[in-house]
Amino acid sequence: MSVPSRLALIFALVVVLAGLTGLVVDVHAADSGDASPPAETLVSVSDDALWPYTSKTRSTAGRTLAINVVVHGETDRVRRTFLDRDWERGSGPKLVPWRSAHGATRFTYAVVNGSGRWLAESFQANDGSYFGSRVHVRGYAPPSANWTALQAHEEYWDWFRLRHTVVGVDSAQSYVEDDLRMTPGVARVTHRSLGNAGRVNGDGVATTVVFAAALLGSLGRFRRVTLRRGALVAALPVALVATARVGAIAVSGDALPGVPPKAVAALFYPVLALALPWLTARLARPLLPPAAFLVAAVGGGAAFAFDLFAVGVTALPVDLLVHRALLALALGLLAGTVADADARSGRYLTAAVSASVVVWCLVLARALFGL
Repeated sequence: MSVPSRLALIFALVVVLAGLTGLVVDVHAADSGDASPPAETLVSVSDDALWPYTSKTRSTAGRTLAINVVVHGETDRVRRTFLDRDWERGSGPKLVPWRSAHGATRFTYAVVNGSGRWLAESFQANDGSYFGSRVHVRGYAPPSANWTALQAHEEYWDWFRLRHTVVGVDSAQSYVEDDLRMTPGVARVTHRSLGNAGRVNGDGVATTVVFAAALLGSLGRFRRVTLRRGALVAALPVALVATARVGAIAVSGDALPGVPPKAVAALFYPVLALALPWLTARLARPLLPPAAFLVAAVGGGAAFAFDLFAVGVTALPVDLLVHRALLALALGLLAGTVADADARSGRYLTAAVSASVVVWCLVLARALFGL
């Protein structure tokens, strides 16, 4: 063999070995590390928690791309949506022809039923060609959970790196979102912030998809908790209004002689103005919005009525009646906006809660300052 031929062969071997070394390093990188992410970096998904990124390793040190789609529904159904659609039976020509995909192992971290663990993807799907360009999706379905986290990105095969190069996530997220929006059985598609924005990771606003079965599951969950939690939400205003009234009467008597009445009022007013809406919002979170609104408004109305009757007010002036009705409705509005928050958009949820808090404050101010 001539010298040029030998040099060409050696060069080829070096190139191939270098490429294979890069591939091997990428594969074995998945085995290093085992540290769980800090609690403050996790986001809520249903009753669980999720680290909203993927990683090359079982640690945050290998962090790569951001989770950008969360699907609520049976995990097997989500998997079938990407891997086992029955195209001949009418999935529709507009839907994406997802196929099972190959790709490097990536991990994410989830806490389910109080137990945290690193998860490898439960499936990979793509639309496109491995050695061309494609939209690539990794799905993560924790055991015993009723949701699947997806990481979708657009990439192409780079011959000089001998691996894929990611070119963006926003377009891939929109691609998946549009497809799922048209998928039979999807009941709702919204958005929520996961706080994982970055140069490569987009704006940090994930697509939230709810399958009809998950929606029915929410109704079932509501039926299970409504008697207990709904009763608490309805009883809370009665308990706090009674606490403020009875407590103020007791304190202003022999307990603290000489204390000005205004000081006693300042002591108990936060129970109604602050504790009542805050505790109502906390208790109403597991309920569905219409039910949360109803029980909080009815509970508030009953509490305000009982309070007036307890002090002997039986003939209600119209202004007083209107104010108490508005106060009860404002309490119901606040409960309704925070209810079932995990399945709704973080951005719009924040705006709705802020608006309901403003309404509550305005109704309080109407009586407090005679507006």
